[in-house]
Amino acid sequence: MLPVTHLRWKEREERRLMGLGRRQTQRQAIMQSARWLIERLYVPCELSRHPWGIVVERVDTLTKPYKVSGEPINWGDLHVCDVRRLGRDGWLVEIEEADPNCPEFCGYIQHWLTAWGWENVEVRTEW
Repeated sequence: MLPVTHLRWKEREERRLMGLGRRQTQRQAIMQSARWLIERLYVPCELSRHPWGIVVERVDTLTKPYKVSGEPINWGDLHVCDVRRLGRDGWLVEIEEADPNCPEFCGYIQHWLTAWGWENVEVRTEW
C-alpha cells in the first residue's frame, strides 16, 4: 500500500461522506504511511525466493540524508506498534525494536509525515 498524505486522506473522507468510499481514520492513514516509510529502508534480497515469501535486507542508500544505519535498531523486527492522539492537534507514532535514543531514525519518519501534511507528529522508539 502507498503512503497517505493528509490532503489525500481529506479527499477520501469527503468522498466517503458522499457515500463513495470506505472509512479510513487519520490514525490508520498515519500508521500506513509510517509502515511504508519503514519498508523503504529494506530491499529484496538477491536470494529472495523463499517458501514463505520475499526475503528483504536492510539497505543504507535509502536512508540518506538520515544515517539510521549507525543507530541501535533491531532491523529484523522493526515495526510501528501504535499511533495515537497527542493532545488535540498532534499525533504520537510509536515504533518498536529501536533504541529510545534514535534521533536520525525518528527524524526520518517525522520529516516525511510532516512533509505529507500530518502536522504535530512526534515519533518515539522503544525496545
